[in-house]
Amino acid sequence: MIEEINLASAKISKTSRPDDPLSHIVRILNSHLAQLQQIDAGATSLAAKVEAAKSEGARIGLGRGGAGAMAVGSGLGGDAADDFYRSYLGRK
Repeated sequence: MIEEINLASAKISKTSRPDDPLSHIVRILNSHLAQLQQIDAGATSLAAKVEAAKSEGARIGLGRGGAGAMAVGSGLGGDAADDFYRSYLGRK
């Protein structure tokens, strides 16, 4: 499917004029694709940083039950990253 889209895009770019509406749409979609790829790369990088921070926190005792854990009975698990993730997803 990707190959077909690339072939169609190549045909359009060779045969179309700069003011052609279809060419304009293709340019916009290509721009959106580039931005989505940057967002995906950023999300992957951020996920790796979160995992590294969680590992470092667990290593120095900030995980569940460690010095940085939340008070018992607070209703939260004590792991701030997990608590944030659950709240972000709307889970308790």
